Amino acid sequence: MNRTLQFTVIAICAAALSFAQEAAPPQEKITQSDVEEQNNLSDPDAVPSATEMIEEWKDLVLAQFKVDEGITPDGKYVVFASANVALKDTDPQYGDALASAFDAAMLEAQQKMLMDRFGQLATEKVRETFRDQSTNARDIPVELPTSGNGTLDKAMRVVDKTLSLSEAKLDKALEEYGVPRSEVETAPIEKKKTLFKNAMMKETLKKASGEIAGLFPVQTTVKKDKKGNTKIGVILIMSQKSTQVATDIRYQRRSLITGKGANLKAKMTPKTNDKWVGQLGTRLVYDEDGSPAIVSYGMGAFVPDGDDDYINDELKEEARKQAMDNADAQIAEVVAGRMSAQSSRLQGESVEKFVTREMKADAPTMEKTVREVIKQSSSFAKSQAKMEMKGLTTLNSGRFVKLPSGQTMCYVIRCWTYKGLDAANAINSVKPPAASASQSGNGGGTASEHDGFQVNDIDDF
Repeated sequence: MNRTLQFTVIAICAAALSFAQEAAPPQEKITQSDVEEQNNLSDPDAVPSATEMIEEWKDLVLAQFKVDEGITPDGKYVVFASANVALKDTDPQYGDALASAFDAAMLEAQQKMLMDRFGQLATEKVRETFRDQSTNARDIPVELPTSGNGTLDKAMRVVDKTLSLSEAKLDKALEEYGVPRSEVETAPIEKKKTLFKNAMMKETLKKASGEIAGLFPVQTTVKKDKKGNTKIGVILIMSQKSTQVATDIRYQRRSLITGKGANLKAKMTPKTNDKWVGQLGTRLVYDEDGSPAIVSYGMGAFVPDGDDDYINDELKEEARKQAMDNADAQIAEVVAGRMSAQSSRLQGESVEKFVTREMKADAPTMEKTVREVIKQSSSFAKSQAKMEMKGLTTLNSGRFVKLPSGQTMCYVIRCWTYKGLDAANAINSVKPPAASASQSGNGGGTASEHDGFQVNDIDDF
């Protein structure tokens, strides 16, 4: 190639390259942080679920208290439990589901404790094997019942031959033989014959019954992930000290146990809405005199009914009463609760080969093999509590909190104290004056975390 041609080719290539650079739109620079952010958004494991959030919270709280689940070296019992909220945060009844989930988490924790303290375990293993290698193993003859006068025999033949008929036609055919349809309770539609079976089953049964008094929550939380799934977590502690306090309060006698005192209203009232949402259940505390007391956070849900102010006021009051009742019930349970629980689990596997056929003269015989894994479980728990209400007072008569997802919750704080007990006893001991006539009168979309605030240290137990 001569030099003139060479220069010409180079000039053309340079011009083409220059044109391409001018015609191409400017490219936006992507930084490494942009790449990592996009990858994280695309990675499902990078967005924590409500369950993962609960597990991280549990580990943090246990580390803070310097304890592990189970029995601690100094004799305390620590238990963790959680429960899923049945409804997404977009549902109007989400608040009611939140309250139910807390009850479920508490019940799970109480049942764990009950089984560990009072549980009885029974285990049974069963092995079943069967083999039929007879010459006629696969034969299933059509067997028809007979009666004294042969009427039922004829009727059953009609049934066998008319299985595909409608019930009305079958009834008519039976009536022709003088047999009411009610006398033929079941028609043999299909018969099965086992050729081979090998099954191994293990059944485990746990039963327990005893007191759950003295098992106090020390931390609670509500975790919601970005998908709207919510989970409630609870950590509870029982100790010799807490059970003794519960026993003393149950019998309304002065307790010898004392602790670091505080103004209950100032210390136990949540300061922000987030703390109201996360503070659930009861807490063992000590009042200004150092006497033990029980603070209970009750929860109720309020769902407005349109723009009718009258009805909405009634619904708000109902939510307040619901929260109050829950708070009182929680105190009764932690003071005088008893529970009976039972759980059973059946697990194993079964391999069965069998032949089956419809009970008709011309029906074919079908051969099947079934391989099955058995995994069945059931659980039942029942708790009950009964205590005198003397000593109960109200620290907060109702705080309405609107959740980030839009629903409204009502929270009430109730408290049992020895001061309240003394005041009730003093009032009850005063005899009222006799009544006179003159005295009568008429009368979504974003994750959220709501941790309760810490009120206990490990020395309280």
